[in-house]
Amino acid sequence: MMEHIYNDLKNLREKGALVHCITNYVAMNINANTLLSIGASPLMSHARSELGEIAAISSCLVNNIGTLDDNWRPSFLEASKFYVEQEKPIILDPVGSGASKLRTQTCLDIINGSKKLIIRGNASEIQSLVDQNKISSKGVDSSIESHAAIESGKILSKENDCVVFISGGDDFIIYHDKITKISNGSSIMTKVTAIGCSLSCIVGAFAAVGESLYKSAISSAAIFSIAGELAASKSEGPGDFQVNFLNKLNNITEKEILDNLKITSV
Repeated sequence: MMEHIYNDLKNLREKGALVHCITNYVAMNINANTLLSIGASPLMSHARSELGEIAAISSCLVNNIGTLDDNWRPSFLEASKFYVEQEKPIILDPVGSGASKLRTQTCLDIINGSKKLIIRGNASEIQSLVDQNKISSKGVDSSIESHAAIESGKILSKENDCVVFISGGDDFIIYHDKITKISNGSSIMTKVTAIGCSLSCIVGAFAAVGESLYKSAISSAAIFSIAGELAASKSEGPGDFQVNFLNKLNNITEKEILDNLKITSV
């Protein structure tokens, strides 16, 4: 399991990936810088009139509903159709799902209209997509620990034949009954806005070049969280963490991955 992680990173750095992000205003800058640091290329576009052309040249689609509005909602749904037609990966970041009916329904509509799908969210967001009556969300921050959403993640994965990636203190990557846990990262990562959104972009980059969506999600979780852990160890706070994090994504080595990875099958 460990061997493919660095190979996936090496493959991404060699091949590159053009990641089409329909993302939120808060996240655009750090999303783009994170993709560049890992070896991919960002493309930010949500104009409906160009979605078909953009899909034709891009490697994958990342739908992030963070600053959702009535004008952007059709773009998420229409873009997904183009990527389904071309059999390219789609990543959904269900930011704040459960906080409003609009957010939850938009996510469900994207899921229903997607294939080759990875859903990456926190525990509250994942639970809201399975049983809206049993979870109270406070928005983009999870009110529960990641492990509490494992059963919801399994249901979501099986019902939609997709990979579910639950982020938190521990990360859980789920495909049907297969579950991998990664226990790297740092609490300082929660103090920088759009770090989670950037992870979804990295998931897309790996999915674009990887041999399977499940393995790609594992690789992205491992490298992203290890880079965060190593960057945090030399940072005084959130400010310099951002700089150190981008640098570490750019220069992380195979040895650093093998020496620090905390991974188990659940």
